[in-house]
Formats: sequence, structure tokens, C-alpha cells
Amino acid sequence: MDSCRTLRINDFELVQNYVNPNPDEFSPEMWSSPFREESLKHYLELNWSFGSFTQSGECEGIVLLQPFLFWNSLTQVIWMESLKAESKEIEMDLFQLAYKTCREKHMQALLFSKQREWKEVWNESKLEICFEFESPLIKTTKWS
Repeated sequence: MDSCRTLRINDFELVQNYVNPNPDEFSPEMWSSPFREESLKHYLELNWSFGSFTQSGECEGIVLLQPFLFWNSLTQVIWMESLKAESKEIEMDLFQLAYKTCREKHMQALLFSKQREWKEVWNESKLEICFEFESPLIKTTKWS
């Protein structure tokens, strides 16, 4: 990963070009995609998501995150909506950055969808995944 930084709303076009290089082509999958225009703008406006960029400024990976309160008796968690990268190394770096952000912000867990194809990243991370809720999560603080 050359450079990683917080994504802002002014990164919208750069990120949209990365996740959807052919915006003129309509795809039915876009209706349920985290990369729909309104969804992507929502995440970028929160300033909790991260992007990986080459030295020339091209996007090579993103992780879309949002904090939320009061879920399954936890008071503070971060939801990871999407993780997309050009390589497994960049994907792992962004996953670790999401985890590190949870720890630094004293969030209780990093929560993600079990429908996403992230099993390889989970296994490589060597972090303990908790499957006792409807969505898998990684504990980032001590709680029982």
C-alpha cells in the first residue's frame, strides 16, 4: 500500500471511478451495491472510510465504515460495509486499518456481514472472530 488516508466527500469521483469504471453501463447489481451513488456519498460524508492510493493518486482499494450505537447490547461498534482492493495485501492492510481504528476510537467491535466474501481476510488476520450474533464481529475491547 503506497498511501492510505481517510476518504472525504470530495473523493467521490475518484472512488466511484475505482468501484465502477463504466458508470454508463447499467447493472442490476448496482441497486443493492454499497457503491450506489447515494450509498457511497453517505459513507464518504461520515469520514470513517479509508482508501489506499498509488503515488500517482490512483485509488487501489477502499474500506467503507460507519459507526453506530446500541446494537445487541453493545454501545459502540463500527460496521464494515465493503472492502475492495486490487490485491490481497492491500485488502489485508485496509482490514487491519479498520480494526486499528476501532481500537483507537475505543469502539467495542468491528462488525461485518457474513454474506461478504471476506473469509480469507478473516483467516489471515489471525483475529478472533465472534459468531454468536447474527453478524460476525471482532471484539476490539474487553467485554463478555
